[in-house]
Amino acid sequence: MADLSYAVHGPRDGPAVLLIHGFPFDRAMWRFQIPALTSAGYRVVVPDLPGFGHSEDPGRKEVALASVEAIAAELVRLLDRLRIAKCVVSGFSMGGYVALAVAAQVPTRLSGLVLIDTRAEADSTEGKAKRDATIAQVQKEGPRGLAMSLLAGQLTEATRKDERLLVEEVRTMMLRQPKASYVAALTAMRDRPDRHALLLTLSCPALVLVGDQDKVTPVESAKAMASALKDAELHVIAGAAHLSPMEQPDQVNEHLVAWLVKHLPAPT
Repeated sequence: MADLSYAVHGPRDGPAVLLIHGFPFDRAMWRFQIPALTSAGYRVVVPDLPGFGHSEDPGRKEVALASVEAIAAELVRLLDRLRIAKCVVSGFSMGGYVALAVAAQVPTRLSGLVLIDTRAEADSTEGKAKRDATIAQVQKEGPRGLAMSLLAGQLTEATRKDERLLVEEVRTMMLRQPKASYVAALTAMRDRPDRHALLLTLSCPALVLVGDQDKVTPVESAKAMASALKDAELHVIAGAAHLSPMEQPDQVNEHLVAWLVKHLPAPT
C-alpha cells in the first residue's frame, strides 16, 4: 500500500466526503472547499495522491500511479483504514478519472458522486499521441515547462491578470510536484478507459460542475456526463476556466453544499 498523506476535517459523525485533487496539484487545491463543507457538518477526507504533495511511495511510485484503477484502489484502502463504509466521492480533472474508477470498483460504497471539470471519454488517438509527446518532454526537460504551459488553461485571462497571489499559489503548487509523478500521472491519464457505459449504471445522485471557460474539459463533456447519469445536476460556473474550485470557490461551494444538503443532509 502506498504511504498516502491525508487529512480528515469536520465532525466524526458527519457524512463523509472524499475530495480527490487533479493534475498536477495536491490536496491544497481544496483549501476553499474544506471550511465550507465542515461548517455544514460534513466529514472531509483529503488525500494527496501517490507521489504528489506529501504522499510518499518509496520504490513503488510507478506501481501506485500505473493506472487510474491502481490509484483508486489506494483510495479505497484509505477509506477502509478510516472505517468509512460509504461516502460522496468527489474528483476534479484527473481526480474525476480516479473518482470514476472508484465508482467502477466499489459502486455500492458511493453515497454520491461529484465530477468537477472532468470528462468521461478516454483520450483519442490524437490525444494519446499528445500525451506521449508531453511525457517525452517532461522526461527530457523536467516538469517546469509543462507546468508553465498548463497554467494558462487553469485560470481565465482576467484572473491571471488581476489575482496575482492566486496565480502564484497555483504555479507554486504545480512546480512542487516531482518529475516522476508527472510522468506516471500522464501515463495513467493516457491509458484510462472510456467511462460512459459506467455512468449509465450508477444509481447514486451526482453533481457535475464545469467552468464556463474551461477548454481542458469543456462544457460539452460535462453535459454528456450529466445526460448519461440517472440522477444528476449540472451547473456551469461563471468566470471560471479549468480550476473552478480555486478560481470561483464561492460558486462551487454554494452548489456543492446545496446538493449535499439535498441528498445527504448532515445530522443537526
